[in-house]
Amino acid sequence: MKRYISLLAIPLFAFASCAGGGTTAGAGKGIGADSMEAKLANAKPIDIRMMADPYLSDAEVAELMKAMQNSAPDTMEASLERGKKIYHDPTLGNGNAGQSCASCHEGGGSIGGAATTEVIKPGGFVFRPKLSIPTLKGAAVSFPKPRGPRRGFMVNLPAMNNMCISAFNKGQWIDQNTQASVDLANYISSFSKGKKWKPGAKKILPAGPVAGAM
Repeated sequence: MKRYISLLAIPLFAFASCAGGGTTAGAGKGIGADSMEAKLANAKPIDIRMMADPYLSDAEVAELMKAMQNSAPDTMEASLERGKKIYHDPTLGNGNAGQSCASCHEGGGSIGGAATTEVIKPGGFVFRPKLSIPTLKGAAVSFPKPRGPRRGFMVNLPAMNNMCISAFNKGQWIDQNTQASVDLANYISSFSKGKKWKPGAKKILPAGPVAGAM
């Protein structure tokens, strides 16, 4: 007999790397690298992450409930501290660019200027857009918003974080259903404390637009 249980809103277990301050385990594979079926087939209660509506056996549910009852409570302060470590980690997403989120956004601000990234489009065409570096102070309240070429798709804050990790840290996307993604978004959101929610708002450039940059 299978029991249906939804874990959408409960980050049951942080990755061991998050608890220790690292992010390698939290980085995982790129989005789409493995299927939900594969995740469910390999899922064990001790390694449960937030997954959309998995089916668990009665024995697994009992073990999961026991683990939940015995686990120490998490706190906003602990999440922010983990997020801060991820934010300052130059190996975020197994990136090899040698820079972290803080390299462009120390203290949540902006170093100014612009950064160039590389996008390989279908057919092998290489596109190197130049992007103005915004401040993150007040940025979190502007999501969701349309991003990408021609503003072709809507993203939330964790997705925007992944776009930056891929483009500038040269790292792999972090699964949004992991504690690492939640903690990083939580820390970045702390730079917008007290700000009014303005979904779709443009990025904030304290020094103004950069010539020739998007």
